[in-house]
Amino acid sequence: MAALTSSERITVVSCRAWPVVGCGHTLDDLAIVVVGNRVVAASIAAQQVGVTVGLRRREAQRRAPGVEVLAPDPAGEARAFESVLRCLEDLTPRIEIDRPGVCSFLTRGPSRYFGGDQAMSDRVASIVAQALEGRTTVHIGTADSRFAAMRAAMIAEADGARVIPAGASAAFLAPLPVATLVAEAEPGPLRTELEDLIDVLHRLGLQQLGDFASLSPDDVVARFGAVGTRAHRWAQGVDHRPPQPEDPPADLEVAIELDPPVQRVDQAAFVARTLADEFIRTLRGRGVSCARVGIVAETEHGEEQVRLWRSEEAFSASAIADRMRWQLDGWLSGPVRGRPTGGLARLALRPDDLSVAAGRQLGFWGEQTGLAERAARAVARVQGLAGVGVVVVPEVQGGRSPAERVVAVPAESIDLVERAGAVDRTLIGDAVGDVTAGVAGERAGLPWLGATPRPAPAVVHDPPLPAVLVDAAHQPVRVGGRGIMAQEPALLAVAGRDPIPVVGWSGPWLLDERWWHADRHRRSARMQVVLDDGRALLLASQAGAWTVEASYD
Repeated sequence: MAALTSSERITVVSCRAWPVVGCGHTLDDLAIVVVGNRVVAASIAAQQVGVTVGLRRREAQRRAPGVEVLAPDPAGEARAFESVLRCLEDLTPRIEIDRPGVCSFLTRGPSRYFGGDQAMSDRVASIVAQALEGRTTVHIGTADSRFAAMRAAMIAEADGARVIPAGASAAFLAPLPVATLVAEAEPGPLRTELEDLIDVLHRLGLQQLGDFASLSPDDVVARFGAVGTRAHRWAQGVDHRPPQPEDPPADLEVAIELDPPVQRVDQAAFVARTLADEFIRTLRGRGVSCARVGIVAETEHGEEQVRLWRSEEAFSASAIADRMRWQLDGWLSGPVRGRPTGGLARLALRPDDLSVAAGRQLGFWGEQTGLAERAARAVARVQGLAGVGVVVVPEVQGGRSPAERVVAVPAESIDLVERAGAVDRTLIGDAVGDVTAGVAGERAGLPWLGATPRPAPAVVHDPPLPAVLVDAAHQPVRVGGRGIMAQEPALLAVAGRDPIPVVGWSGPWLLDERWWHADRHRRSARMQVVLDDGRALLLASQAGAWTVEASYD
Protein backbone atom coordinates (compact mmCIF):
# COMPACT_ATOMS: atom_id res chain seq x y z
CA MET A 1 0.00 0.00 0.00
CA ALA A 2 1.37 3.41 -0.93
CA ALA A 3 2.39 5.62 1.97
CA LEU A 4 0.12 8.50 2.77
CA THR A 5 1.65 11.97 2.72
CA SER A 6 0.70 15.29 4.24
CA SER A 7 0.79 18.65 2.51
CA GLU A 8 1.96 20.29 5.74
CA ARG A 9 4.99 19.69 7.90
CA ILE A 10 4.87 20.13 11.68
CA THR A 11 7.54 20.93 14.24
CA VAL A 12 7.08 19.92 17.88
CA VAL A 13 8.96 21.65 20.70
CA SER A 14 9.17 19.44 23.80
CA CYS A 15 10.76 20.52 27.09
CA ARG A 16 11.50 17.47 29.21
CA ALA A 17 9.85 16.93 32.60
CA TRP A 18 8.27 20.36 32.48
CA PRO A 19 6.09 19.84 35.61
CA VAL A 20 9.34 19.63 37.62
CA VAL A 21 10.51 22.91 36.09
CA GLY A 22 7.12 24.50 36.78
CA CYS A 23 7.63 23.76 40.49
CA GLY A 24 10.87 25.79 40.48
CA HIS A 25 13.36 22.91 40.13
CA THR A 26 15.88 21.94 37.48
CA LEU A 27 16.44 18.49 36.03
CA ASP A 28 19.61 18.12 38.11
CA ASP A 29 17.52 18.19 41.30
CA LEU A 30 16.28 14.88 42.70
CA ALA A 31 12.56 15.61 42.37
CA ILE A 32 9.32 14.07 41.14
CA VAL A 33 5.80 15.39 40.55
CA VAL A 34 3.01 13.15 41.83
CA VAL A 35 -0.73 13.14 41.01
CA GLY A 36 -3.08 10.57 42.52
CA ASN A 37 -0.10 8.82 44.17
CA ARG A 38 1.49 8.24 40.74
CA VAL A 39 4.63 9.84 39.29
CA VAL A 40 3.70 12.07 36.33
CA ALA A 41 7.13 13.68 35.87
CA ALA A 42 10.63 12.96 37.09
CA SER A 43 13.83 14.96 36.85
CA ILE A 44 16.79 13.53 34.97
CA ALA A 45 18.53 12.94 38.29
CA ALA A 46 15.55 10.86 39.43
CA GLN A 47 15.36 8.99 36.12
CA GLN A 48 19.01 8.03 36.39
CA VAL A 49 18.30 6.07 39.57
CA GLY A 50 15.33 4.22 38.07
CA VAL A 51 12.33 6.47 38.65
CA THR A 52 9.93 6.39 35.70
CA VAL A 53 6.59 7.99 34.95
CA GLY A 54 3.72 5.88 36.24
CA LEU A 55 5.46 4.51 39.34
CA ARG A 56 3.74 4.61 42.70
CA ARG A 57 5.12 7.29 44.97
CA ARG A 58 6.31 4.75 47.53
CA GLU A 59 8.22 2.77 44.90
CA ALA A 60 9.78 5.98 43.54
CA GLN A 61 10.94 6.90 47.05
CA ARG A 62 12.39 3.42 47.47
CA ARG A 63 14.40 3.74 44.28
CA ALA A 64 15.49 7.32 45.01
CA PRO A 65 15.86 7.86 48.78
CA GLY A 66 15.59 11.53 49.62
CA VAL A 67 13.71 12.43 46.44
CA GLU A 68 11.57 15.55 46.81
CA VAL A 69 7.90 14.85 46.13
CA LEU A 70 6.09 17.80 44.52
CA ALA A 71 2.46 18.58 43.77
CA PRO A 72 1.68 19.80 40.23
CA ASP A 73 1.57 23.55 39.70
CA PRO A 74 -0.14 24.21 36.33
CA ALA A 75 -0.01 27.97 36.86
CA GLY A 76 3.72 27.81 37.59
CA GLU A 77 4.25 25.69 34.48
CA ALA A 78 2.40 28.24 32.35
CA ARG A 79 4.38 31.14 33.83
CA ALA A 80 7.68 29.39 33.17
CA PHE A 81 6.67 28.44 29.60
CA GLU A 82 6.00 32.04 28.65
CA SER A 83 9.70 32.62 27.99
CA VAL A 84 9.70 29.77 25.46
CA LEU A 85 6.57 31.00 23.70
CA ARG A 86 7.88 34.57 23.43
CA CYS A 87 11.08 33.49 21.72
CA LEU A 88 9.15 31.23 19.31
CA GLU A 89 6.87 34.11 18.35
CA ASP A 90 9.89 35.68 16.60
CA LEU A 91 9.84 32.70 14.20
CA THR A 92 6.14 32.13 13.60
CA PRO A 93 2.94 33.80 14.86
CA ARG A 94 0.80 30.65 14.98
CA ILE A 95 1.98 28.44 17.84
CA GLU A 96 -0.27 25.69 19.15
CA ILE A 97 0.15 24.82 22.84
CA ASP A 98 -0.64 21.22 23.78
CA ARG A 99 0.16 21.91 27.41
CA PRO A 100 2.84 23.91 29.23
CA GLY A 101 6.12 22.36 28.11
CA VAL A 102 4.94 21.13 24.70
CA CYS A 103 3.93 23.19 21.66
CA SER A 104 4.01 22.92 17.89
CA PHE A 105 3.72 24.97 14.70
CA LEU A 106 3.42 24.48 10.94
CA THR A 107 6.85 24.63 9.35
CA ARG A 108 6.20 25.76 5.78
CA GLY A 109 6.81 29.48 6.32
CA PRO A 110 9.66 29.32 8.88
CA SER A 111 11.38 26.51 6.94
CA ARG A 112 11.44 28.50 3.71
CA TYR A 113 12.71 31.60 5.49
CA PHE A 114 15.54 29.90 7.39
CA GLY A 115 16.74 27.59 4.62
CA GLY A 116 15.03 24.25 5.13
CA ASP A 117 13.62 22.04 7.86
CA GLN A 118 16.97 21.10 9.40
CA ALA A 119 18.29 24.66 9.57
CA MET A 120 15.01 25.93 10.98
CA SER A 121 14.77 23.11 13.56
CA ASP A 122 18.36 23.65 14.70
CA ARG A 123 17.65 27.37 15.09
CA VAL A 124 14.54 26.62 17.18
CA ALA A 125 16.57 24.31 19.43
CA SER A 126 19.24 26.98 19.89
CA ILE A 127 16.97 29.89 20.79
CA VAL A 128 14.74 27.80 23.09
CA ALA A 129 17.79 26.39 24.89
CA GLN A 130 18.96 29.97 25.51
CA ALA A 131 15.52 30.94 26.86
CA LEU A 132 15.50 27.94 29.22
CA GLU A 133 18.82 29.02 30.76
CA GLY A 134 19.75 25.49 31.78
CA ARG A 135 16.56 24.69 33.70
CA THR A 136 15.87 21.73 31.42
CA THR A 137 16.62 20.48 27.93
CA VAL A 138 14.61 21.04 24.76
CA HIS A 139 14.00 18.42 22.06
CA ILE A 140 12.77 19.34 18.58
CA GLY A 141 11.02 16.99 16.16
CA THR A 142 9.90 17.79 12.60
CA ALA A 143 7.86 15.41 10.48
CA ASP A 144 4.78 15.06 8.26
CA SER A 145 2.39 14.60 11.22
CA ARG A 146 2.16 15.70 14.82
CA PHE A 147 2.40 12.11 16.06
CA ALA A 148 5.57 11.44 14.05
CA ALA A 149 7.06 14.79 15.07
CA MET A 150 6.41 13.97 18.73
CA ARG A 151 8.17 10.61 18.35
CA ALA A 152 11.08 12.36 16.62
CA ALA A 153 11.33 14.85 19.49
CA MET A 154 11.43 11.98 21.98
CA ILE A 155 14.60 10.56 20.40
CA ALA A 156 16.23 13.90 19.59
CA GLU A 157 19.40 14.77 21.46
CA ALA A 158 19.30 17.26 24.31
CA ASP A 159 19.00 20.80 22.92
CA GLY A 160 18.95 19.30 19.45
CA ALA A 161 16.57 18.48 16.60
CA ARG A 162 15.54 15.34 14.74
CA VAL A 163 14.07 15.94 11.29
CA ILE A 164 12.20 13.19 9.45
CA PRO A 165 12.39 13.77 5.67
CA ALA A 166 9.16 14.55 3.83
CA GLY A 167 7.28 11.37 2.98
CA ALA A 168 9.39 9.22 5.34
CA SER A 169 7.27 9.48 8.49
CA ALA A 170 5.55 6.11 7.94
CA ALA A 171 8.90 4.35 7.51
CA PHE A 172 10.23 6.10 10.62
CA LEU A 173 7.27 4.95 12.70
CA ALA A 174 7.06 1.38 11.31
CA PRO A 175 9.58 -0.33 13.66
CA LEU A 176 8.22 1.34 16.81
CA PRO A 177 6.07 -0.79 19.17
CA VAL A 178 2.31 -0.25 19.07
CA ALA A 179 2.49 0.81 22.73
CA THR A 180 3.91 4.08 21.38
CA LEU A 181 0.35 5.06 20.45
CA VAL A 182 -0.38 5.88 24.09
CA ALA A 183 2.99 7.38 25.00
CA GLU A 184 1.85 11.02 25.05
CA ALA A 185 -1.91 10.60 25.64
CA GLU A 186 -3.31 12.52 28.59
CA PRO A 187 -5.26 10.57 31.24
CA GLY A 188 -8.88 10.31 30.12
CA PRO A 189 -11.29 8.38 27.90
CA LEU A 190 -9.00 8.54 24.85
CA ARG A 191 -6.07 7.06 26.74
CA THR A 192 -8.27 4.27 28.08
CA GLU A 193 -9.54 3.46 24.58
CA LEU A 194 -5.98 3.46 23.20
CA GLU A 195 -4.79 1.13 25.95
CA ASP A 196 -7.63 -1.27 25.13
CA LEU A 197 -6.73 -1.05 21.43
CA ILE A 198 -3.07 -1.81 22.13
CA ASP A 199 -4.06 -4.85 24.19
CA VAL A 200 -6.14 -6.20 21.29
CA LEU A 201 -3.35 -5.52 18.77
CA HIS A 202 -0.89 -7.45 20.91
CA ARG A 203 -3.25 -10.43 21.09
CA LEU A 204 -3.65 -10.29 17.32
CA GLY A 205 0.12 -10.44 16.89
CA LEU A 206 0.50 -6.86 15.67
CA GLN A 207 3.52 -5.75 17.67
CA GLN A 208 4.84 -2.84 15.58
CA LEU A 209 3.24 0.26 14.15
CA GLY A 210 4.20 -0.88 10.65
CA ASP A 211 2.15 -4.06 11.11
CA PHE A 212 -0.86 -2.01 12.15
CA ALA A 213 -0.38 0.59 9.40
CA SER A 214 -0.39 -2.14 6.71
CA LEU A 215 -3.99 -3.08 7.51
CA SER A 216 -6.77 -1.92 5.23
CA PRO A 217 -8.58 1.21 6.51
CA ASP A 218 -11.90 -0.53 5.86
CA ASP A 219 -10.89 -3.46 8.05
CA VAL A 220 -9.65 -1.11 10.78
CA VAL A 221 -12.84 0.93 10.98
CA ALA A 222 -14.96 -2.23 10.90
CA ARG A 223 -13.03 -3.87 13.74
CA PHE A 224 -11.81 -0.97 15.90
CA GLY A 225 -14.14 1.95 15.16
CA ALA A 226 -13.22 5.61 15.50
CA VAL A 227 -10.31 5.21 17.91
CA GLY A 228 -8.81 2.53 15.67
CA THR A 229 -9.09 4.78 12.62
CA ARG A 230 -7.36 7.60 14.49
CA ALA A 231 -4.50 5.37 15.65
CA HIS A 232 -4.22 3.82 12.18
CA ARG A 233 -3.64 7.22 10.60
CA TRP A 234 -1.09 8.02 13.28
CA ALA A 235 0.77 4.80 12.45
CA GLN A 236 0.75 5.76 8.76
CA GLY A 237 2.37 9.10 9.57
CA VAL A 238 -0.75 11.19 8.91
CA ASP A 239 -2.71 13.33 11.36
CA HIS A 240 -6.28 12.18 11.90
CA ARG A 241 -7.33 15.83 11.66
CA PRO A 242 -5.18 17.66 9.10
CA PRO A 243 -3.83 21.07 10.23
CA GLN A 244 -5.87 24.11 9.25
CA PRO A 245 -3.74 27.22 8.74
CA GLU A 246 -6.77 29.42 7.99
CA ASP A 247 -7.98 32.06 10.40
CA PRO A 248 -10.75 30.94 12.77
CA PRO A 249 -14.32 31.96 11.83
CA ALA A 250 -15.08 35.38 13.28
CA ASP A 251 -18.82 34.86 13.75
CA LEU A 252 -18.29 32.26 16.49
CA GLU A 253 -15.94 34.41 18.56
CA VAL A 254 -17.20 35.10 22.09
CA ALA A 255 -15.87 38.13 24.00
CA ILE A 256 -16.49 40.06 27.19
CA GLU A 257 -15.55 43.63 28.06
CA LEU A 258 -14.18 44.15 31.57
CA ASP A 259 -15.18 47.48 33.10
CA PRO A 260 -13.40 48.34 35.31
CA PRO A 261 -10.28 46.50 34.07
CA VAL A 262 -9.20 43.46 36.08
CA GLN A 263 -5.79 43.41 37.73
CA ARG A 264 -5.79 40.10 39.64
CA VAL A 265 -5.52 36.58 38.24
CA ASP A 266 -8.22 35.14 40.52
CA GLN A 267 -10.70 37.79 39.37
CA ALA A 268 -9.84 37.09 35.74
CA ALA A 269 -10.25 33.34 36.35
CA PHE A 270 -13.81 33.88 37.54
CA VAL A 271 -14.63 35.83 34.37
CA ALA A 272 -12.86 33.19 32.27
CA ARG A 273 -15.14 30.46 33.57
CA THR A 274 -18.26 32.46 32.65
CA LEU A 275 -16.87 33.19 29.18
CA ALA A 276 -15.95 29.51 28.63
CA ASP A 277 -19.50 28.44 29.49
CA GLU A 278 -20.94 30.91 26.99
CA PHE A 279 -18.44 29.79 24.35
CA ILE A 280 -19.40 26.12 24.66
CA ARG A 281 -23.11 26.99 24.57
CA THR A 282 -22.55 28.95 21.36
CA LEU A 283 -20.76 26.03 19.69
CA ARG A 284 -23.38 23.53 20.79
CA GLY A 285 -26.09 25.80 19.43
CA ARG A 286 -24.42 25.48 16.02
CA GLY A 287 -23.87 21.73 16.40
CA VAL A 288 -20.06 21.95 16.33
CA SER A 289 -17.12 21.44 18.66
CA CYS A 290 -13.50 22.54 18.49
CA ALA A 291 -10.17 20.94 19.31
CA ARG A 292 -8.23 24.21 19.08
CA VAL A 293 -9.19 27.47 20.69
CA GLY A 294 -7.59 30.88 20.49
CA ILE A 295 -7.51 32.80 23.79
CA VAL A 296 -7.22 36.57 23.38
CA ALA A 297 -6.46 38.95 26.24
CA GLU A 298 -6.31 42.73 25.82
CA THR A 299 -5.39 45.42 28.34
CA GLU A 300 -6.69 48.92 28.81
CA HIS A 301 -3.46 50.22 27.22
CA GLY A 302 -3.98 48.26 24.00
CA GLU A 303 -1.57 45.42 24.77
CA GLU A 304 -2.70 42.07 23.40
CA GLN A 305 -1.72 38.46 23.93
CA VAL A 306 -3.05 35.65 21.72
CA ARG A 307 -2.40 31.99 22.43
CA LEU A 308 -3.68 28.96 20.49
CA TRP A 309 -4.38 25.90 22.64
CA ARG A 310 -5.11 22.45 21.24
CA SER A 311 -6.49 19.17 22.53
CA GLU A 312 -6.87 15.67 21.11
CA GLU A 313 -10.50 15.76 22.21
CA ALA A 314 -13.15 18.45 21.83
CA PHE A 315 -12.73 21.12 24.50
CA SER A 316 -15.07 21.30 27.48
CA ALA A 317 -15.88 24.51 29.32
CA SER A 318 -13.75 23.48 32.32
CA ALA A 319 -10.75 22.65 30.10
CA ILE A 320 -10.95 26.02 28.34
CA ALA A 321 -11.30 27.88 31.65
CA ASP A 322 -8.20 26.10 32.98
CA ARG A 323 -6.16 27.14 29.97
CA MET A 324 -7.38 30.72 30.22
CA ARG A 325 -6.33 30.81 33.86
CA TRP A 326 -2.90 29.37 33.03
CA GLN A 327 -2.36 31.84 30.20
CA LEU A 328 -3.48 34.87 32.20
CA ASP A 329 -1.39 33.82 35.19
CA GLY A 330 1.64 33.44 32.93
CA TRP A 331 1.06 36.91 31.48
CA LEU A 332 0.04 38.85 34.59
CA SER A 333 2.36 37.08 37.06
CA GLY A 334 5.26 36.20 34.79
CA PRO A 335 8.62 37.97 34.44
CA VAL A 336 8.39 41.73 34.91
CA ARG A 337 9.71 42.49 31.42
CA GLY A 338 6.81 40.56 29.87
CA ARG A 339 3.94 41.78 32.05
CA PRO A 340 1.28 44.13 30.69
CA THR A 341 1.27 47.71 31.95
CA GLY A 342 -2.50 47.88 32.46
CA GLY A 343 -5.41 45.79 33.67
CA LEU A 344 -7.32 43.34 31.49
CA ALA A 345 -10.06 45.12 29.57
CA ARG A 346 -11.22 42.40 27.18
CA LEU A 347 -11.17 38.61 26.96
CA ALA A 348 -12.17 36.63 23.87
CA LEU A 349 -12.34 33.02 22.69
CA ARG A 350 -11.92 32.12 19.02
CA PRO A 351 -12.83 28.58 17.89
CA ASP A 352 -10.51 26.70 15.58
CA ASP A 353 -10.37 23.22 14.04
CA LEU A 354 -14.16 22.88 14.06
CA SER A 355 -15.90 19.55 13.63
CA VAL A 356 -19.44 18.27 13.89
CA ALA A 357 -20.34 17.68 17.53
CA ALA A 358 -20.41 13.94 18.21
CA GLY A 359 -23.15 14.22 20.82
CA ARG A 360 -23.12 12.89 24.35
CA GLN A 361 -24.75 9.95 26.08
CA LEU A 362 -25.77 10.90 29.59
CA GLY A 363 -24.90 8.54 32.42
CA PHE A 364 -26.82 5.32 32.91
CA TRP A 365 -24.47 3.07 34.87
CA GLY A 366 -22.58 5.86 36.66
CA GLU A 367 -20.47 7.26 33.85
CA GLN A 368 -19.85 10.97 33.24
CA THR A 369 -22.93 13.19 33.13
CA GLY A 370 -23.68 16.89 32.82
CA LEU A 371 -23.84 17.10 36.61
CA ALA A 372 -20.05 16.79 36.77
CA GLU A 373 -19.57 19.86 34.60
CA ARG A 374 -22.09 21.83 36.65
CA ALA A 375 -20.25 20.90 39.85
CA ALA A 376 -16.92 21.89 38.32
CA ARG A 377 -18.33 25.28 37.29
CA ALA A 378 -19.63 25.85 40.82
CA VAL A 379 -16.19 25.07 42.26
CA ALA A 380 -14.60 27.48 39.78
CA ARG A 381 -16.94 30.27 40.89
CA VAL A 382 -15.95 29.68 44.49
CA GLN A 383 -12.30 29.78 43.44
CA GLY A 384 -12.89 33.12 41.77
CA LEU A 385 -14.29 34.53 45.01
CA ALA A 386 -11.93 32.88 47.49
CA GLY A 387 -8.75 32.74 45.42
CA VAL A 388 -6.66 30.04 43.78
CA GLY A 389 -5.50 27.31 46.16
CA VAL A 390 -8.20 27.96 48.75
CA VAL A 391 -10.78 25.47 47.48
CA VAL A 392 -9.83 21.86 48.16
CA VAL A 393 -11.45 18.58 47.14
CA PRO A 394 -11.00 15.06 48.54
CA GLU A 395 -8.56 12.76 46.80
CA VAL A 396 -8.39 9.03 47.56
CA GLN A 397 -4.93 7.62 48.18
CA GLY A 398 -3.40 4.53 49.76
CA GLY A 399 -3.43 3.85 53.48
CA ARG A 400 -4.50 1.49 56.24
CA SER A 401 -6.47 3.85 58.44
CA PRO A 402 -9.51 5.88 57.31
CA ALA A 403 -7.65 9.13 58.00
CA GLU A 404 -4.89 8.12 55.57
CA ARG A 405 -7.24 7.09 52.77
CA VAL A 406 -8.44 10.57 51.82
CA VAL A 407 -6.48 13.83 51.65
CA ALA A 408 -7.52 17.36 50.66
CA VAL A 409 -5.86 18.70 47.49
CA PRO A 410 -6.32 22.03 45.65
CA ALA A 411 -9.24 21.87 43.23
CA GLU A 412 -7.16 23.32 40.39
CA SER A 413 -4.81 20.30 40.47
CA ILE A 414 -7.67 17.91 39.64
CA ASP A 415 -9.78 17.62 36.49
CA LEU A 416 -13.10 17.34 38.29
CA VAL A 417 -15.10 16.49 35.17
CA GLU A 418 -12.64 13.81 34.08
CA ARG A 419 -12.44 12.32 37.54
CA ALA A 420 -16.23 12.12 37.80
CA GLY A 421 -16.30 9.81 34.79
CA ALA A 422 -13.38 7.65 35.89
CA VAL A 423 -13.83 4.12 37.15
CA ASP A 424 -13.14 3.75 40.87
CA ARG A 425 -10.15 1.46 41.25
CA THR A 426 -9.13 -0.09 44.55
CA LEU A 427 -5.86 1.38 45.73
CA ILE A 428 -3.33 -0.97 47.13
CA GLY A 429 -0.17 -0.65 49.14
CA ASP A 430 2.78 -2.49 50.55
CA ALA A 431 2.67 -5.44 52.88
CA VAL A 432 3.52 -4.73 56.52
CA GLY A 433 7.20 -3.90 56.60
CA ASP A 434 7.77 -5.30 53.10
CA VAL A 435 7.80 -2.88 50.17
CA THR A 436 8.56 -5.62 47.67
CA ALA A 437 5.51 -7.58 48.72
CA GLY A 438 3.44 -4.40 48.37
CA VAL A 439 4.54 -3.94 44.78
CA ALA A 440 3.61 -7.55 44.03
CA GLY A 441 0.25 -7.00 45.71
CA GLU A 442 -0.32 -3.89 43.62
CA ARG A 443 0.21 -5.77 40.39
CA ALA A 444 -2.16 -8.47 41.55
CA GLY A 445 -4.87 -5.92 42.38
CA LEU A 446 -4.94 -6.80 46.10
CA PRO A 447 -6.05 -4.34 48.82
CA TRP A 448 -3.73 -2.83 51.41
CA LEU A 449 -2.67 -5.48 53.88
CA GLY A 450 -3.75 -4.41 57.35
CA ALA A 451 -6.32 -1.92 56.07
CA THR A 452 -9.59 -1.40 57.91
CA PRO A 453 -12.20 -3.90 56.65
CA ARG A 454 -15.01 -2.66 54.44
CA PRO A 455 -17.40 -0.91 54.55
CA ALA A 456 -15.62 2.39 55.04
CA PRO A 457 -16.75 4.56 57.97
CA ALA A 458 -18.95 7.59 57.31
CA VAL A 459 -17.15 10.05 59.63
CA VAL A 460 -13.41 10.25 60.33
CA HIS A 461 -12.49 12.06 63.56
CA ASP A 462 -9.46 14.32 63.23
CA PRO A 463 -8.00 14.29 65.79
CA PRO A 464 -9.26 10.95 67.16
CA LEU A 465 -11.57 11.17 70.19
CA PRO A 466 -10.18 9.93 73.51
CA ALA A 467 -12.04 6.90 74.87
CA VAL A 468 -12.03 4.49 77.83
CA LEU A 469 -12.88 0.83 77.18
CA VAL A 470 -13.49 -1.38 80.21
CA ASP A 471 -14.82 -4.88 80.92
CA ALA A 472 -17.77 -5.89 83.11
CA ALA A 473 -15.63 -5.40 86.24
CA HIS A 474 -14.71 -1.86 85.11
CA GLN A 475 -11.13 -2.92 84.45
CA PRO A 476 -9.33 -1.40 81.43
CA VAL A 477 -9.35 -3.62 78.36
CA ARG A 478 -5.84 -4.16 77.01
CA VAL A 479 -4.52 -5.81 73.86
CA GLY A 480 -1.49 -8.07 74.28
CA GLY A 481 1.57 -8.22 72.08
CA ARG A 482 0.00 -11.01 70.03
CA GLY A 483 -3.22 -9.13 69.45
CA ILE A 484 -5.23 -10.99 72.11
CA MET A 485 -7.52 -9.29 74.66
CA ALA A 486 -7.56 -10.77 78.17
CA GLN A 487 -10.98 -9.19 78.87
CA GLU A 488 -14.14 -8.77 76.85
CA PRO A 489 -15.23 -5.13 76.29
CA ALA A 490 -18.40 -4.19 78.17
CA LEU A 491 -18.53 -0.37 78.47
CA LEU A 492 -17.16 2.48 76.36
CA ALA A 493 -16.88 6.13 77.41
CA VAL A 494 -16.09 8.60 74.60
CA ALA A 495 -14.62 12.06 75.22
CA GLY A 496 -15.41 12.02 78.95
CA ARG A 497 -19.12 11.22 78.53
CA ASP A 498 -21.08 8.57 80.41
CA PRO A 499 -20.13 4.99 79.50
CA ILE A 500 -22.43 3.10 77.13
CA PRO A 501 -22.74 -0.69 77.02
CA VAL A 502 -20.98 -2.53 74.19
CA VAL A 503 -23.36 -5.01 72.54
CA GLY A 504 -21.05 -6.29 69.80
CA TRP A 505 -17.45 -6.14 68.68
CA SER A 506 -14.97 -7.59 66.17
CA GLY A 507 -11.18 -7.70 66.20
CA PRO A 508 -8.76 -6.64 67.40
CA TRP A 509 -6.43 -6.43 64.42
CA LEU A 510 -2.78 -5.92 65.29
CA LEU A 511 -0.80 -3.50 63.12
CA ASP A 512 2.97 -2.97 63.11
CA GLU A 513 3.93 -0.22 60.65
CA ARG A 514 7.29 1.21 59.54
CA TRP A 515 9.30 -0.94 61.91
CA TRP A 516 12.41 0.07 59.96
CA HIS A 517 11.97 3.79 60.78
CA ALA A 518 12.90 4.82 64.31
CA ASP A 519 10.75 7.99 64.38
CA ARG A 520 7.72 6.74 62.41
CA HIS A 521 7.41 3.25 63.81
CA ARG A 522 3.87 2.65 65.07
CA ARG A 523 2.42 -0.41 66.75
CA SER A 524 -1.33 -0.37 67.37
CA ALA A 525 -4.51 -2.45 67.34
CA ARG A 526 -7.95 -1.67 65.90
CA MET A 527 -11.37 -3.05 66.59
CA GLN A 528 -14.98 -2.31 65.69
CA VAL A 529 -17.65 -2.00 68.38
CA VAL A 530 -21.42 -1.58 68.35
CA LEU A 531 -22.93 0.34 71.26
CA ASP A 532 -26.28 -0.05 72.97
CA ASP A 533 -27.49 3.26 71.44
CA GLY A 534 -26.99 1.89 67.91
CA ARG A 535 -23.72 3.61 67.07
CA ALA A 536 -20.89 1.68 65.40
CA LEU A 537 -17.34 2.93 66.03
CA LEU A 538 -13.82 2.14 64.92
CA LEU A 539 -11.44 2.08 67.91
CA ALA A 540 -7.67 2.12 68.01
CA SER A 541 -5.37 1.21 70.87
CA GLN A 542 -1.81 2.49 71.08
CA ALA A 543 0.44 2.32 74.13
CA GLY A 544 -2.54 1.17 76.21
CA ALA A 545 -4.74 4.20 75.34
CA TRP A 546 -7.97 3.88 73.34
CA THR A 547 -9.28 6.41 70.80
CA VAL A 548 -12.23 6.59 68.42
CA GLU A 549 -10.86 6.96 64.88
CA ALA A 550 -14.12 6.90 62.95
CA SER A 551 -17.88 6.35 63.14
CA TYR A 552 -20.16 4.29 60.89
CA ASP A 553 -23.69 5.16 59.80
